[in-house]
Amino acid sequence: MQWEEYMATDSCLSGGGGWCGDEFIAFQYPEELLDPDINHLEMLMILIGLRAWAEKFQNARLHLWCDNEVCVHVLSSDASRDKKLQEFLREISLVCARNNIDIKPNCIAYSRYHLGEPFQSLVDPRKSLGLKEVKVKPEWYYMSHEW
Repeated sequence: MQWEEYMATDSCLSGGGGWCGDEFIAFQYPEELLDPDINHLEMLMILIGLRAWAEKFQNARLHLWCDNEVCVHVLSSDASRDKKLQEFLREISLVCARNNIDIKPNCIAYSRYHLGEPFQSLVDPRKSLGLKEVKVKPEWYYMSHEW
């Protein structure tokens, strides 16, 4: 690996977001993808972030920050009993293999939703950091293969 990159993702039951360098993603999930299992939505957000910035992450070690312990464990162990999480793991592995990305998942106990309104503007990149928005392509929401 030649260098290190950093990406943070977060998800809720209606949408998700991510950050990498001077760019961010923020969106609402299409209705057909809404899932009551937050672990699935968190993994989907990680997959979307990887697809959005795959070229930037080529040949790099990626430090992934996620507030979902299940996702961090699945990515660290390369295993899950949940069929849908297994599908996400395969798809994420495919993106990483195609781009020579080494993921180092890290669990963070922080979520902007735990903060009061005065503090949310400090962590909302659109308000405080002047980041560029990356538009999510429709195909990023779906698996590339039938796993």
